[in-house]
Amino acid sequence: MLKFPLIDLHCDVLYALKDPRDFINGRKEGHCDLPRMIKGEVSAQVFSLFVSPRGKNTAEFRSEIDRQLELLYHIVEIGEGKIAIVKGVSELGENFENGIISVIIEIEGLHPLGDNLAMIEDYFHRGVRMFTLTWNNTNAFANAGWEVSRGQTDRGLTGLGRDAVREIGRLGGIIDLSHASDNTFQQVMEFSPYPPLVSHSCMRHFKSSSRNISDTMLHDLAQKRGVLGLNFYPGFLSSQKWSRISIKDMVVQMDYIKGNSGIGVLAFGSDFDGVSRLPQGVKDISYFPAILKAMDDYGFSEKEIALVAGGNFIRFWKGIQEGEGS
Repeated sequence: MLKFPLIDLHCDVLYALKDPRDFINGRKEGHCDLPRMIKGEVSAQVFSLFVSPRGKNTAEFRSEIDRQLELLYHIVEIGEGKIAIVKGVSELGENFENGIISVIIEIEGLHPLGDNLAMIEDYFHRGVRMFTLTWNNTNAFANAGWEVSRGQTDRGLTGLGRDAVREIGRLGGIIDLSHASDNTFQQVMEFSPYPPLVSHSCMRHFKSSSRNISDTMLHDLAQKRGVLGLNFYPGFLSSQKWSRISIKDMVVQMDYIKGNSGIGVLAFGSDFDGVSRLPQGVKDISYFPAILKAMDDYGFSEKEIALVAGGNFIRFWKGIQEGEGS
């Protein structure tokens, strides 16, 4: 039994799931379900509401994320008190003490909102606490890194995007900059009084990708007391052949992040059920104990492991809820 909370900042299981009973009883496929979360000693998980932007209109986008939200509500309803949605950091702490797994809800990419700023507050009242400004697609709010890497002009935040950042901050929500373009990242860093999150990305030092952040971006994130959730996808972790990438590459990158900007910026952002491959030594969410052991074997202290596992995110979220801007 872990003495500290273990929190993962990104999982796409709701996108793949059709029947809530499969999540409660255990799935034969994928990376995440309740039995494997319990085995992995996970205290809290961010579940994304995601819909692919291809070939749909705004009404269909919203219908799909609403379906996923209702699916999550049903999971909690039939979960016999083992899992609960949380809206604040104090609930997360209470659930940890009582052995209840916490769920934090995120919208991944604001394209389901169209250009309707009022929908941010609507989803906030329905339990959403994290808002990823973009996915791979640029939307009415901001440029996405993937499209900029393919030649799109990087203008960063639009005027509506700045209004969205203000609104998320007013509500006490979390701005997530995974998938964002470099200018979107930089403008949010300069414009928002509150620190952002980069929930599921890696370092460009190890793999040059629009999905990863530079050393300078990491330093700026740390200075603003934000958090980077390390993505477990081999294609973001390293430029080596995927078959060679292992749990050790994760730990080496964590050590690099620690050395670059301090242990306080680092967290886990697995991207379970959103990636097609995982490193050797990690098969699904039940393998978190193996990751913690690998960190210990590499020389991370117990205090550092506790910070990465959940302490850094708890500090980050508490600061936002208490209005501690930069």
